[in-house]
Amino acid sequence: MFIKWDRNVPLAIMNILVNWYSVSAAVVRWDMLSGTIQLMCGVRQGGVLSPVLFAVYANDIIVALSESGAGCYYDNMFVGCVMYADEILLLSASLCDLQLMISICCEELDELDMRLNLKKS
Repeated sequence: MFIKWDRNVPLAIMNILVNWYSVSAAVVRWDMLSGTIQLMCGVRQGGVLSPVLFAVYANDIIVALSESGAGCYYDNMFVGCVMYADEILLLSASLCDLQLMISICCEELDELDMRLNLKKS
């Protein structure tokens, strides 16, 4: 599991979150209950903390894109990347910048052990 320690989060809180998510399990109810399934990755869908944790986790993508100089800007504010949940929209005035932005996303996602779903692109 890849954990960023430079988020100014107290170590006690980080330990609680790491422990909480490392012992997560689920059961499926479909007329009856399944056996317990150990959850190995991800955050809980519909969980209160899930959007916040994903935003913290994926923030490096937006930072890297913003620092690249590629993409669209409005009044010196970077608007070349819009994220909602696990969706990402890249805005660029040129194909070369767009390709650079895609490459940056792939590199950052690789660091986070995540992948783009090319079937949805």
